[in-house]
Amino acid sequence: KTTLANFIKYNWKYKRTDKVLFSSRTELEANNGTLNKRSFMLEILSSVYREIKLRDARIAESNEMLEIRSLIDLGRMKEMSGSLTATIKVIEASVSKSFGNGVALPAEIPDSTLVSYFEKLISFVKEREVAGIRYGGIVVHMNNFDVVMDDQANYENVVRFFSEIRDVLQTR
Repeated sequence: KTTLANFIKYNWKYKRTDKVLFSSRTELEANNGTLNKRSFMLEILSSVYREIKLRDARIAESNEMLEIRSLIDLGRMKEMSGSLTATIKVIEASVSKSFGNGVALPAEIPDSTLVSYFEKLISFVKEREVAGIRYGGIVVHMNNFDVVMDDQANYENVVRFFSEIRDVLQTR
């Protein structure tokens, strides 16, 4: 399965036609943490931004890409601060309380904002040349759905996940 996906991705990425698709060199990992719209959108934004930066550092410094990088940083900061707070609460409640008073956690990023930036990213890739190539869109390769779906609870999470992201992924 992975070999076939890599072959197709390679052809979409490098075959010189009008519809070459942009793709990052790394696959997104399917796991319980990424099976929701918010995490998935942040993963795509982060992966594509990183790939643009690797291929064309000049274009990665454009205003559009800097906005996306800021959004990614905010999303990561939110995830890290939430994890840190949870860990501290488990260790000792009083530490969490004193620590929590001095830290301002960033606001939650609305799904609609993430979707909007995802759409902007697709437009950016289609309208601008990245490393001398104008792409027809973005292809996302997500790995290990077969592993995640081994038990029934995860299978239901995958079905819910695709229901959440179906409309986001059906773009022109």
